[in-house]
Amino acid sequence: MASALDTSDFLAKLFDLPTSTGNLNLPGATAESAEALIELLKHNARHNHVYFSSEKRQHNHVMDHLFAAYGLGASPALLKEIYASHRYEQPVKSSPQEITDETFFQHIGDEKYYGAYLVYFCRYLLSHTPTEAIQKFILAEEYNYADPDFNDPNMYIRYWAGIIHPHIHLGYGIEFGVLQQIAEGLAMTAVHHPHQGMTEVDMFASLEDKKIMREIKSVLLNFELASAIVIERTTAPRNFLGLASALLSDESLSLESLGLKGGVPVGDYGITLRSAGPRIARHVAAWYDAWMDGVPADKAESQLALMVEDVLLTVTTWYAAAGWGKRRPDQVTHNSFIAMHFVTSSMFLPNLVLANSRHYQALDPPLPLRSRAALLRGFVNQCAHWYVGMGRAPVPIADFYSATDNFVFSNATALDTRGAAQRNMGTMTQTERYSSPASAWARIWPSIIVHPNEHLVKLIRALGAFSQMYGVRGKGFYAGAASAHVDAGAVDGTLFVRAAALTMEKMGWVAEGEPTRVWEFNTYVPSKMGPGGPGGPPGGPSA
Repeated sequence: MASALDTSDFLAKLFDLPTSTGNLNLPGATAESAEALIELLKHNARHNHVYFSSEKRQHNHVMDHLFAAYGLGASPALLKEIYASHRYEQPVKSSPQEITDETFFQHIGDEKYYGAYLVYFCRYLLSHTPTEAIQKFILAEEYNYADPDFNDPNMYIRYWAGIIHPHIHLGYGIEFGVLQQIAEGLAMTAVHHPHQGMTEVDMFASLEDKKIMREIKSVLLNFELASAIVIERTTAPRNFLGLASALLSDESLSLESLGLKGGVPVGDYGITLRSAGPRIARHVAAWYDAWMDGVPADKAESQLALMVEDVLLTVTTWYAAAGWGKRRPDQVTHNSFIAMHFVTSSMFLPNLVLANSRHYQALDPPLPLRSRAALLRGFVNQCAHWYVGMGRAPVPIADFYSATDNFVFSNATALDTRGAAQRNMGTMTQTERYSSPASAWARIWPSIIVHPNEHLVKLIRALGAFSQMYGVRGKGFYAGAASAHVDAGAVDGTLFVRAAALTMEKMGWVAEGEPTRVWEFNTYVPSKMGPGGPGGPPGGPSA
């Protein structure tokens, strides 16, 4: 067996106890569980590669699973059990040579150098802040553009690749305040292929493909914080679900126009990028302009907060409402493995994009406003690209709400078989039980903390955090310009609990004795290449 990676010089300095219990503010974390979390993360850093399959670039998820479970209140014993369940991991090996400032660009995209990049970023973070690291390695021109031959480093593009996993990996480090996790996220970014899909690792190597990537990158990174409108608006513009409407209105993005094949979205990702990548990026730029046009500088931060809310709203509707609308007759919903990642990865946008909030731990100091806007644009573009490549499913919000009204408040089925609760009131004993249900969240947490599917744990925790932030939004808050495709006015703050409870119906209420179930790996497009399998580690598709 390969020897462990020698990171002993860094572990003690970069692996301090978490500075936060996460964006979802639930009780349950203890000193013992925090110590167990860190010890397991240390072991993973020294022994496991960031991919459990180098051939298919399938990601190591154990860190994400541990952070999510810790934030939900997992005991030390449960954390150790979770870690042991990820026994399909690939051992990390010493890299062929050290990564230095001089050799940084020579081995970018090569997973054999993951260990060397990890050591490089660990060293950097010993003397620099995470803010400085992100500003330099993800956003700086030097790390994204190279020469007239289009052989660009593309760190900004790599950061969103593989269904956004480098961003997820780094995001957990920001959310919980663990520097080593941030270093691992940067190292994952460096060894990722730009625009890597689920299993395609040699995509976009031709000169034409490189030109497409540069055009997309230029659209996303070259922008003004606000438009040059002379007369500023008296009220800030609102454009909730505007991007979803714009993408559905553009017939050049239809599955027929793009020639999508369906099934497991391997080839369709590349088809969409080559045929419509720059066009989708321009839709994202127009979405940004619709929010920022005419906004005075002193209102930009509050407008950015509304834009983040819009993104969290949009990706949740793409996952939940679009998935429900595309279900088969025998399905509760089409719980898309790809769209689920939109929601999971959006969890970290408040931490990275917003300067401060009572709900989450933000970067300190924050990135410059322009850099935060660039991160938001990049994230939205990647989700929009996948959404179009999956078949651009309609978002039937009103019907989705009608179908999920009973999910907003819901008691566990097991409660019906228990004895009546007793309550002492002085000399009186009240034996009747209240029959009205509580919020479905009270039912969800017992099943999610022990559920073996790490993607489900992360998804539901993210939806819970969004519900905590925006759950009290009433009907009409998101209303805007009329749209034939998306009824934003029908959405309210219950969207997130509806999405979570519907997902549990599909994946299994394990605390109530139901079996676990799997994700849907096919797109929304009628397959022209045969049905796709459920996949999962160690052999099938996995992000």
